[in-house]
Amino acid sequence: MIERRLVDVLIIGGGPAGLSAARRLKNLGVESVLVCERKSVLGGTPLYSNHFGFGPTLTTGPFYAVKLIRDALKTEC
Repeated sequence: MIERRLVDVLIIGGGPAGLSAARRLKNLGVESVLVCERKSVLGGTPLYSNHFGFGPTLTTGPFYAVKLIRDALKTEC
């Protein structure tokens, strides 16, 4: 069954850019933001890159991805 939803912004891709954009848009007051991801988990490439160098504190990829996911999910929807 196809679900139809009316949203203000549709973001394709649940990697760092998509999650950061969604969070920023919600913080700016955009009412309805939907992130679509083809994989079963959000986080993008950093989730699979277990080396340091991600984010402002230079953490590992998986840690950075989980932080982005948590930040996006705790933003009021």
